[in-house]
Amino acid sequence: MGQQVNCPGCGQQMLVAQQKSAPMTSRASPEGNAQLVAIIGYLTLVGLIIAYLLYRQQERKHSLTSFHLRQAAGIYLFGLILGMLFVPTAFMGSFFGSVGMQIWYLLASAAGLVQFAAWVYGLVCAVLKIEDPVPVLGELFQDVFAAVK
Repeated sequence: MGQQVNCPGCGQQMLVAQQKSAPMTSRASPEGNAQLVAIIGYLTLVGLIIAYLLYRQQERKHSLTSFHLRQAAGIYLFGLILGMLFVPTAFMGSFFGSVGMQIWYLLASAAGLVQFAAWVYGLVCAVLKIEDPVPVLGELFQDVFAAVK
């Protein structure tokens, strides 16, 4: 069950066992792929786009992936809307003096923290394979992005 070869160093005959190579198969389970794509969706807006493209290529759509893609898209849309609201109001805050700027800064910081907390919550749920919507707005995100099935 072996093969006779000459030793490159001394030239003696050696018996070398042949290894049976296993066929190359994918070891990733569908749940593992679904989880990975769900996690990628939370990693920046580019990650969301990549995750969506990967999701579209899957033969079997997994509910975990579609759920978290909807959540991530909602969180990013929420952040975009907050940014569009708070950037123009910065000028209004400066119009009202330093007190107005401080109030604007507190509101913008609070909104950013809410978005960050929602992002962390969604990411942790994706890592743990839990389909739990983000508090307060999660159900709305599921409805708005219902086309991602």
